[in-house]
Amino acid sequence: MQHFVNAVTNPISGNKESLDSLLKGDNASQWTTSLANEFFRLSRGGGKTRAPTDSITGTDTIFFISKQQVPAGKKVTYSNFLCDIKPLKKETHRVRLTVGGDRLDYFDDASSPAVGLLETKIHLNSVISDAHKGARYMCLDIANFYLNNPMDHFQYMKIPVKYIPQEVMDEYDLHSLVCDGYVHVEIRKGMYGLKEAGIIAYRRIVKKLQPHGYQPVTHTPGLWHHTSLPTTFTLAVDDFGVKYFRHNDALHLIQALQQTYHITIDWTGSKYCGLTINWNYADSIKDKDSQGNSKNYNYYWAHIYDPLIPSFSSMYYKDNVLFLGFPYSTWLENQRCISFWLESCI
Repeated sequence: MQHFVNAVTNPISGNKESLDSLLKGDNASQWTTSLANEFFRLSRGGGKTRAPTDSITGTDTIFFISKQQVPAGKKVTYSNFLCDIKPLKKETHRVRLTVGGDRLDYFDDASSPAVGLLETKIHLNSVISDAHKGARYMCLDIANFYLNNPMDHFQYMKIPVKYIPQEVMDEYDLHSLVCDGYVHVEIRKGMYGLKEAGIIAYRRIVKKLQPHGYQPVTHTPGLWHHTSLPTTFTLAVDDFGVKYFRHNDALHLIQALQQTYHITIDWTGSKYCGLTINWNYADSIKDKDSQGNSKNYNYYWAHIYDPLIPSFSSMYYKDNVLFLGFPYSTWLENQRCISFWLESCI
């Protein structure tokens, strides 16, 4: 069985380095600590020999077991370590343990609904359409969305003991569990790499938001609405693009999510699904009406930059007319989809 360790680029030399070389290099202590932190996070926490501020809270995602404790007939997969350097984070050197999910069985449908780019742009257009009524846009992001979601059926993985820091081996007393150079783990909650991680996370968020009145719109994957509030949002994995009309309505969604998740809030709504959005909700301009008379208008607009199509598209609302940023050919091509979307929103 092959175990994978993704390389990280050395910021000084520019060379690719594996975890093996990182654990022996100039910053070995940082990488070793990061690796230990990852095991502590995924397991029951740790850091007994550290200062209290450096201890790590666990999530009970994995449990270390002996090889004999793996149920008969269950497959055991390989581990995969992803290394990265993030200068702006508190923990600059980060190692993430993921699962070789391609070797494991999951017999249910593992796909989870997510919004597409076309539907996202239509939702953005609807914000400008309703801006004169008070509509505004914000973005939310759930941290570790795929993680910490309980699983009905546990999975199993083995980890080379050479990648388990001595601090972890000693704190969890893992020496007796080593078999043929590996330590086995039982996976009880969602982890990156599992086929089922996405659908488990999606089902959980549906369950958690339903008591607060939020539910997916039928036949429109990735679009959600509230049963009584005018709030709607699109969901792309762990990213929310939220259209709301009152500040308290936005807080209602935020507080509902915070009961279960740690979220990041962007009130500007300027970044979503790879798009960069520049909003202007209420510029007053002087223009002429259809009779040629001078008149003040509220002029709402948004510029959207899509890196896949390197140009700005725009949309604006003036004098009760919404001007879409879709090229006419795109509109013709997607009339059926757009009509279906609008019908589902009503």
